[in-house]
Amino acid sequence: MKDYHYIDLKQPITEQLFTMKNRNQYGTTFVKIKKGKETAALAHIAAVYKKYFPLSPYDIPL
Repeated sequence: MKDYHYIDLKQPITEQLFTMKNRNQYGTTFVKIKKGKETAALAHIAAVYKKYFPLSPYDIPL
């Protein structure tokens, strides 16, 4: 959605993370990635995930 307000309408629209409980205690995360940026985006996501959850396996179902 381009103009989805989830807080006060006077606040600027910023990022929002949606998760759904699925296979583990962290749930499943849905991320929109720009076309042509897939490899770099997935590498960045993996690095951030491993930084914050070093003991949890990182898995991307394709």
